[in-house]
Amino acid sequence: HNDYTIQISALTVLEVLLMGLEIPSENAEAFGISKECIPISSTNKNFINIWSTKKVNKDFLFDRAKNRSDKYDFEASWLILKIISNLEINLIQDNTICRKMKAPCALRIKSLQILTAMAIHFEFFLKDNLEKLTFVLKDSIHDGQLEIRLCGSKCIDACVYQISLFLQKNYNNDNICSFKCFWIRMLPIITHQMSREKESTAVKIALCDAISNIGAIIFESLPEPIRINILSFLSGLSCDSLEDVLVRATVVRALSVFVTFPTMRMNLVFIENTAELILRFAGEGNMIVRIKVIWSMGNVSDALLENISDNTTERISDEILWRLIQYSTEACNDCDKVRCNAVRTLGNLLRLLTERHFHRISDRTVI
Repeated sequence: HNDYTIQISALTVLEVLLMGLEIPSENAEAFGISKECIPISSTNKNFINIWSTKKVNKDFLFDRAKNRSDKYDFEASWLILKIISNLEINLIQDNTICRKMKAPCALRIKSLQILTAMAIHFEFFLKDNLEKLTFVLKDSIHDGQLEIRLCGSKCIDACVYQISLFLQKNYNNDNICSFKCFWIRMLPIITHQMSREKESTAVKIALCDAISNIGAIIFESLPEPIRINILSFLSGLSCDSLEDVLVRATVVRALSVFVTFPTMRMNLVFIENTAELILRFAGEGNMIVRIKVIWSMGNVSDALLENISDNTTERISDEILWRLIQYSTEACNDCDKVRCNAVRTLGNLLRLLTERHFHRISDRTVI
């Protein structure tokens, strides 16, 4: 429609229809999802895609392709094409002057919200459009409007979370390669935006959450220099005293997610460094920070306990272990949202104690 307000109203209705965990077959067909990808019934929670086993008439597909832009996958839903078109920055030739043209701010915000809802159904809307998605998300988090940058950041977080879930159920080399390329393109964009001093706290937190949702499969498939850069960037940001405390606590939370990954879990130096960063927030008055910190500490204790279960001989230093026990003990007297993870952490840490630790405690008591 020529009236943008009517477009936005229509997209709002479609957003509601996309918010469910499954799409009824009649809705899926209306969204332009290929019939081969539509669920067998509206109550079936497992969408079955038989496209890969269907013999395709190439001439028929070629005829359809000629009616679509070359930059799009001609099997894409009309809705994802419309949303991408809304978010693109178009170059307009006007009297030999080339200028950039964007859709109205409200329409771009609504389009990003639709894109976030589409992430729930990642396989059908976004999986085959990752390259184009990279460009529109990059434009969104570099936009001059704060609300668009925030919506774009939350959209990235939603997309990468669904990528991680999808890969857990559909593990194969093709998917890993595709998603790894997506991350290699997105990481410099995300870290650059997080490094901006004047960027808002909310945007930085959303982007940091996106990094924490990368998942062990993709993280461990990335080249080692990129993995080192991610960890170095986050460690440096967590130590920046000029950064907002909520951002720093979110960064520490992201590091505590990496602690649980198989290769990082075996790196005792990384675990101890992460524990030290967590303990810097001990005594912080902000409740949101305390919740993030104790949750992070719980992850560290989970990793340490799992290492012991694997008969790993290396153990965390007694000093750090004692400080973690002290902090988690005090946190057990905090509010419910802190207490639940404090008890989890304390239980794990106590299981790390050996007879040697109790001898040292009794020796101190005698002295």
